[in-house]
Amino acid sequence: MGARLSPLLYYLRTLYNFAYDVGLEMKRKCITLTALFFCVNSAFAEWTTDTTNKEYFWAATTNDEGHVFGQYCYHESKNCLWLIAVPTKCESSSKYPALVNSTEGSGSVELYCLRQSAGSQVLSFTDFDQIDKFVRQSDKIGIALPLEHDRFRVYRFDIAGAARQLDKMRAEALRYQSKAGRKPGRGSGEYL
Repeated sequence: MGARLSPLLYYLRTLYNFAYDVGLEMKRKCITLTALFFCVNSAFAEWTTDTTNKEYFWAATTNDEGHVFGQYCYHESKNCLWLIAVPTKCESSSKYPALVNSTEGSGSVELYCLRQSAGSQVLSFTDFDQIDKFVRQSDKIGIALPLEHDRFRVYRFDIAGAARQLDKMRAEALRYQSKAGRKPGRGSGEYL
């Protein structure tokens, strides 16, 4: 019994066989275009953006457990924040240390507990540039939060394609801000 082919390889093999009568040059073009289509779509599949919300635009990803990690740009303050929504309990307005490990490096970060939303705690990274650098240079990221009794809880996210989606969302946010004529507000994070 032969090895099972991945869906992409099966599709490419079928396309190649189908195009056999068309000629070698046409086969190459069909296979190349199909492969590019699958590669481009899968590279950004983990990230979603929303540029229709009246309060904020966002680019975020969810992991296999349904936890959210992303950048949110608020229209009123013109402030962008890196947020994570996880079930780990935190006290509102308190700061917590955390560890970040990515495919391009690791370091310690600080999180600020904002609020509870849909059964999860929403925490903001206090150093926008630090986490932004991790995300833009990596494919995967793990964020370890301390728990009681010397334990940690690690939340892992696939962040491949993040830079492109973030740039797209930020460009839309800047366009929205320029149309609205808003001036920057105060707060931590990155200003538009």
